[in-house]
Amino acid sequence: MKRLILIIAIIGICFSALSQTKSLVDIDEFIQEELERLYKPGLSACIIKNDSIVWRGNYGFADVENEILVTEDKLFYAYSIGKSVTATSIMKLWEDNLLGLDENINGFLPFQIDNPNFTFDSITPRMLMTHTSSIVDFNLYGQVTIGDPTMTLRYFLENYLSSGGEFYSNSNFSNFTPGTNFDYTNFGSSLNGYIAEVLLNNLFKDYARDSILIPLEMENSAWFLDDIDLDNLALGYQYQGNQYVPYPNYGHPAYPGLTLKSSCEELAHFNIMLMNGGLYLNNQILEEATIDTMCSSYFTLVDREIGLGLFETTLSCANEDKTIWGHQGGGTNGYASEVQFCPDENIGVVYMSNSEDYALQVLKRLFEYGALIIIPESATNLTETSFIANWQVAPDAIEYYIDVATDWQFSNFVDGYENLSVGLDTSIEVTDLSSGTQYFYRITANNGVEMGPSSTSIATTTWFVNLDEKEAIYHLTISPNPAQKQLMITFTLQQQEDVVISLFATSGHKLEKEIMINAVSGINKFNLDISYLKNGVYFLKVNGDDWMITKKIVKL
Repeated sequence: MKRLILIIAIIGICFSALSQTKSLVDIDEFIQEELERLYKPGLSACIIKNDSIVWRGNYGFADVENEILVTEDKLFYAYSIGKSVTATSIMKLWEDNLLGLDENINGFLPFQIDNPNFTFDSITPRMLMTHTSSIVDFNLYGQVTIGDPTMTLRYFLENYLSSGGEFYSNSNFSNFTPGTNFDYTNFGSSLNGYIAEVLLNNLFKDYARDSILIPLEMENSAWFLDDIDLDNLALGYQYQGNQYVPYPNYGHPAYPGLTLKSSCEELAHFNIMLMNGGLYLNNQILEEATIDTMCSSYFTLVDREIGLGLFETTLSCANEDKTIWGHQGGGTNGYASEVQFCPDENIGVVYMSNSEDYALQVLKRLFEYGALIIIPESATNLTETSFIANWQVAPDAIEYYIDVATDWQFSNFVDGYENLSVGLDTSIEVTDLSSGTQYFYRITANNGVEMGPSSTSIATTTWFVNLDEKEAIYHLTISPNPAQKQLMITFTLQQQEDVVISLFATSGHKLEKEIMINAVSGINKFNLDISYLKNGVYFLKVNGDDWMITKKIVKL
């Protein structure tokens, strides 16, 4: 097989290509260099801020031999990231009062499970999620299959964990009292999946699909090969002898903790749910308090805290250490992926790759980059000659800069507003503008080391007011002004036509539906109710077939 020459594949970026800065080129070059250093054929990554994906990058090949590129919807084995999805499923059952996190699992199961060294000590669902159950993956690869497993989840677990079973051994348990020692286990997480099967009389994969995956718009994600589009699955590789050697597609009967397949895009939906108190779009998957329970420490290791299906670690970035929660998946058998988020900054990162080494430097770089991505907001306080530009905080910013131009390409800057430093303010009044003119603004940030990317641009138009000549032609009057309850709008037409009346806040927000008037030739009068408005300044716009007049009104 030929040596792969990494190329940047389709790079979907949530910024106008014309607004990309040098930093944007740097991140692509950085990731490409890391893939070459780690001998990774391909990688898909995204950055999340708040509840949206704000950056996407796809690099290299999903299939080296056939030169099939990585795309944002390409599926990878997520492996142990499935443990977080399984934990989410169990926490949903806990919310529904179907199980207690500290109940003995033997109260749920049709067979008995006891650590032979501590037969009187209970194993609980919480222990299964924190890897403190004393269950050990003594022979993890003994039941690995090429293709989907033919053995059921129940058969494997009962025969592995229940005394007298086909695969049972005292070595399947550690010599520690349940709940007292951390020992990472795939089978323990999978046992939680089986508990869900027993409680619901339904296959775990079907329950998780209906209650978690579909509400999260993860319809293409699944644990079984038969449930995915195999043509859309990236091949997993090992770099050996100067060539990329593909792995077969593996399966295992303990699938809930082992064999999830998903895409970067769909795992981002899962991450958004974790970051936003269990909410994805309008679907409350878990309650916010439940997410807090999952993201609490129940066991401390040297380098991490153990939550429920999630780990807390410290990521040493260029400017500062960041505390992140999430899960890794793979590091073996051709794939390595991570789903992580920083609660302090409400930034999340997902990457998926089709080789075995974790891309720690890529993860750091994406968090650093995400902390400089700016979300612009609509302009407010519009007048004939000014507006206030607004944007959200970028966590790592020590200084913001604004560009204002009369074109979206930013080739015609407004005097004084090209890369103008505004300190740490997240708004600025832009002044000395022309009335009735469309303007565009964008923001960048500096973290003391480098400049971040330019934000998307915001378009806004100053008010076109004080048209004395048109007012005279159409004899437009508004009275009283100021007013408390009603305005009388009077205008004169030379011929019959439809006239539209609209009312706006100074921010430019339309306050109600447009009012259509079938105006007649001659004098027209219309009463407009403004009693519901708060006291302040507003703009009234009157539109005819080929004319428009905007007037400032005051509500008392």
